Amino acid sequence: NGVVRHADYSNFGGATTWKVGATYEPFDGLLLRSAYSHDLRAPSLYELYLPSTTNFVSNTFRNTSYTNVRAVSSGNPNLQGETSRTLTLGASAAPSFIPGLRVSVDYYRIEVKGAIGLVGTAIISQACERGAQQFCDQISFPTPGDQTTAITAITDRFVNFSRFFTKGVDVTMNYSRPALGGTINLRGSASYVPTFRTITPGIAGAADTVREFAGGVGSGNSSAFPVPKSKCTATVTYSDDA
Repeated sequence: NGVVRHADYSNFGGATTWKVGATYEPFDGLLLRSAYSHDLRAPSLYELYLPSTTNFVSNTFRNTSYTNVRAVSSGNPNLQGETSRTLTLGASAAPSFIPGLRVSVDYYRIEVKGAIGLVGTAIISQACERGAQQFCDQISFPTPGDQTTAITAITDRFVNFSRFFTKGVDVTMNYSRPALGGTINLRGSASYVPTFRTITPGIAGAADTVREFAGGVGSGNSSAFPVPKSKCTATVTYSDDA
């Protein structure tokens, strides 16, 4: 099976997404499936048109520390869409020798490029120091263009800057059978996520910054949105006519 979709966006033009996949049932009770897709997420209205908001931060530029620097965050109407490649492989089974049992296993691998986010005032000033002019243009000085004077403001707008990568396995099981004058249903689900990382490209020769969120519990690099490496849920339900 396959599908192709072309969409035209008023702010960044046309984009084509597609998906190819296959399902195969070698015998009754076993279904194999796979899919590979190129996907797109268009920028949200918030990311495109967020009105400027201001707060004050401390910042270091060219080995000099400055306080009460205006940090201006804003949307960016020039954003492009985020793109991703997604691979899924899975199987579901309902063996005839265990009536009422169904098991499903799925593997996925997702890589997102051009992820939208705010760079941060510290990275902007570091990038300017390394000679990245596009970031120097986001810094205001008392004398425009004179980088030897104090910083007065830094504009941090949404940009297509980083990448995301994750992979994992999802398992579900459902078993139902008559018992005690009614029906007992057992259901379980589990997921394993060995990696969920962001990669921020290095600027002007700097190394990439990699942050791993899998296994985080709300501290260090995983404080933004920690992702459990393993998680499971199980339920037992009994029902009868009453």
